[in-house]
Amino acid sequence: MTDHPKSSIARCVAASVLAVLLVACAPLETKAPSESTLTPAEINVQLGLRHWRNNQPQLALDKIVAALEQDPTLASAHNVAGLIYDRLGEPALAERHFTRALELDPDDPSARNNYGMFLCNQGHLAQAEKNFLTAADNPDNPSPDVAYTNAGLCARRIPDLDRAAQYFTAALNSNPVMPAAQFQIARISYEKGRYSEAWRDLQHYLQVGEHTAETLWLAVQIERALGNIEQERRYARQLQTQFPQSEETQALLASELRPGYERISPTPTVSTTDAGTVTVTASTGHEFKREDWVRAQDPQRYTVQLFASQNERAMPYFRDQYELSGEMAYFALRRGSATWYALIWGEFDDRRQAENAISQLPEVLRGTARIRQFGAIQQDLLAQAVR
Repeated sequence: MTDHPKSSIARCVAASVLAVLLVACAPLETKAPSESTLTPAEINVQLGLRHWRNNQPQLALDKIVAALEQDPTLASAHNVAGLIYDRLGEPALAERHFTRALELDPDDPSARNNYGMFLCNQGHLAQAEKNFLTAADNPDNPSPDVAYTNAGLCARRIPDLDRAAQYFTAALNSNPVMPAAQFQIARISYEKGRYSEAWRDLQHYLQVGEHTAETLWLAVQIERALGNIEQERRYARQLQTQFPQSEETQALLASELRPGYERISPTPTVSTTDAGTVTVTASTGHEFKREDWVRAQDPQRYTVQLFASQNERAMPYFRDQYELSGEMAYFALRRGSATWYALIWGEFDDRRQAENAISQLPEVLRGTARIRQFGAIQQDLLAQAVR
């Protein structure tokens, strides 16, 4: 059964908003409808969409204005007008046309999705979420994964990573080959400090999508966190070669490629038995100590660095992921234009004690744990302070 031309227009409009999500507006019919089956206004909407997809918003607007002059009640024309005015920086006009589109056709999932994206960009997150979910739940929506993905992107702005992950998962349940949702799942895993999961999720993305500047930069960061220096540098070269002018390449250059940053776990109390065995007893505290505590430590003593991230919120996520408890501290260091947060664990009299303590960590953390002397960390903090 062939879609009605208006249905094809609506579906294409729904997809066109997803340029940021790496989704293109693919042909939805094996044969384009003949012009005899379309009204003059509908023909102008199709021409406007063609210009929109070619990144020609002013030409697109000319066709949509003509369509609305021919038929002021054509909902799809108001929908596209909202997209164009939003792109042109006219939010009042954009909202007027989106709301008019929904007055004319309240059940149009395309208009719901596009209006939701507009509201999200304007900071009206709760209203945006409501429109996305209305679009996703519409049984006539051919692309609920688009609405769920947009809902996830909007939830990131709150920021609510857990809610965002739920929406991206819903998008993948609807469409397992949705690249944008799979990439965002990998990104959230990284931001939560779940680096092995992030690596796996990025591989899943590469089964359905191609590398972009965003995905290559994420790959660099994941490999760096895992300590895979050669892979990190390979992705870095690929990023610089393929996307030399991108923001991600600038972030790479500012970050000063360094050996792998390791993960961190909580700080236990350490005691030595008569047999020379180090035992680790976790305290009940869950608060992190900060730079002042690090500076106050004996510079001759040792600690264990387990984790580092550019996302400060990853600290509690990492702790909770591995069910770590005890006295933990993290400190911030500037590397170029980026800020890294490093989590350290424990106070030890010598390296042997630190090594024995590492042996009692979860197996996944042992290979990346890095023994450091407090004095070296204090020097880094001091050098940063006097710049």
